[in-house]
Amino acid sequence: MGIIAETIGNAELAAAVEHAADGVSIADAAGNIRYVNPAFTALTGCSREEAVGKNPQFTVANAAAESSPAIFDEDSLLQRLMGDRELGLQVLNGFIQDAPCQLKKLRGRIDESDAGGLVLQAHTLKGSAATVGAEALRAVAQAMETAATAGQFDLCRDLMPDTVEQLERFRTRLEEDGWIPKTDLNTEIEEMCNVKA
Repeated sequence: MGIIAETIGNAELAAAVEHAADGVSIADAAGNIRYVNPAFTALTGCSREEAVGKNPQFTVANAAAESSPAIFDEDSLLQRLMGDRELGLQVLNGFIQDAPCQLKKLRGRIDESDAGGLVLQAHTLKGSAATVGAEALRAVAQAMETAATAGQFDLCRDLMPDTVEQLERFRTRLEEDGWIPKTDLNTEIEEMCNVKA
């Protein structure tokens, strides 16, 4: 029996995992999921029945592929800001200026195989994207956070081009809708992330 189970008992450990705010999956020696907690299903969008017996990489990739959130949810942004469009302009411009740096940090955590740093950076990007209504970018960042939590660095690496693409799509939508002036961030994003969009 493990040291945690010896200290608090199996029932308490099971309850703690079941009610944890972080997504938890437990896999067998072959890498197939044997258990997921409710937070895991909320993060990935996969039900317990869909996840159990599958490889975590398949589960996370499926969740990211099946969802098709909005590129830009303007209504939710304005609702969060109580209809203040001027404040929205400031928030969006700040996000667009900071996002390439966030992607660079994300790429660095992947290259260093830094699971803790990768989870934290993906979570940060997810929160920033949600704040500005970049729902498609938020969904990819969430999938990356889940993959990082499961130690799936190859999947995180595979999700990086999608992350760059969703940022570019968001920026383009903001330009088309008149929120920000037209610019060419493609080169900056590619250089900072060391990936092609």
